[in-house]
Amino acid sequence: IELSPGQFVDLGDIRLGHAQEITFHLDGLPAGERVSCFLKSLEAPPHPALKARFEYALVDQSGAGKARLVPGRYTLLATAGKTIARVDLDTRALGEAPLRVAMQPAALLRIVPPPLDKSVALTITDEHGATAWSRAFNWSGPIELPLRPGRYDAAITRSDGTVERRTIEIGLAGAELDLR
Repeated sequence: IELSPGQFVDLGDIRLGHAQEITFHLDGLPAGERVSCFLKSLEAPPHPALKARFEYALVDQSGAGKARLVPGRYTLLATAGKTIARVDLDTRALGEAPLRVAMQPAALLRIVPPPLDKSVALTITDEHGATAWSRAFNWSGPIELPLRPGRYDAAITRSDGTVERRTIEIGLAGAELDLR
C-alpha cells in the first residue's frame, strides 16, 4: 500500500483484492538484452488517500513473464534494447494461455541533461496523458530512452520550481531533448 504524502488511512476502510498470477510472453525479444517490464493499474485506487503504483514483472531471456496482480485493468510496458511493447489488458478477460505481447522497434529519445549544479526533474507523457518516463537528473551524461514512435509532452521542472513544457515528435529515427 502506498499513501499520498500527508495522508492517513484506517486500514479497515480499504477493501484489498486477492492477487492472481498472470502469465505473458514477449514475442520478438532481442537476444541478450536486459528486459524491463512493469504494469500500471488503470483502476482507481481502493481509497482516495492511496496512489496507483507500478507492479514489476519477472521476465526470463526467452520472453516468458509473470506478475501477481489484483484483478482489473492494467497497462503493460516492456523494453529490451531497442524494442518496446505497450498493451492495455484486463486480467478478468485473460484465459489460461499466456498473453502474447509483440515487441516493436523503439524510437530512441536522446536526453541531454543539464550540468549537475542545475538539477531538473523530467516527466514525459504520451498522447494519452500516461506517464512514459519520470526522473530527477543526478548524472551528467546523455541517455537514450526507448519509446514508441509518436508525440510526447515533456514537463521540465527546474530547481527554482519553474516548469517548462515542450512537445516532442519522435519518429523511428529518434529525437533529442536538450535540458541544458
